[in-house]
Amino acid sequence: EIEALVASAVDDGVPVRCWIDDSVRSVPLELTSSVHRLVAESLTNVRRHAVAVTRVDVSVRVQGAVLVVEVYDDGQASTHRGAGTYGLVGMGERAEALGGTLYAGPAPSGGWLVSARLPLATGYAGPGGYAGPTGSAGPAGSAGPAGGAGPGRSAGTVGFGGR
Repeated sequence: EIEALVASAVDDGVPVRCWIDDSVRSVPLELTSSVHRLVAESLTNVRRHAVAVTRVDVSVRVQGAVLVVEVYDDGQASTHRGAGTYGLVGMGERAEALGGTLYAGPAPSGGWLVSARLPLATGYAGPGGYAGPTGSAGPAGSAGPAGGAGPGRSAGTVGFGGR
């Protein structure tokens, strides 16, 4: 379904590149709707708030026992501010409810980064499936298009930077 979101954004003229690590295919189902919402809201924010975007990178990967979702755009901040930050707040609440973290703010190299880190269910064993309640974490993921996940956050922390 992430591919469909990306295709829709491309159809709307947003230059999106997408990386979905193969190990994500065996992520617990309870996380898939959250990943979908995070990516959808992030792409919506690019459409509404970013100016002069030439690149949007979407990355979904497993890194240890964590699902990492990143959406980076190289655009500039819009001078028009929206009526509120309900989308960002909702993404933060979703990540926090899952025991994860969310950073939404300026990227170190410029542009904007949304980075969510969501813990995988106990027993996740990577692409091979579940290893039971004491199983090992899945394989480490690649660096992804944004070159990392933004500022480190502790579990349940939500950080926002102004756009």
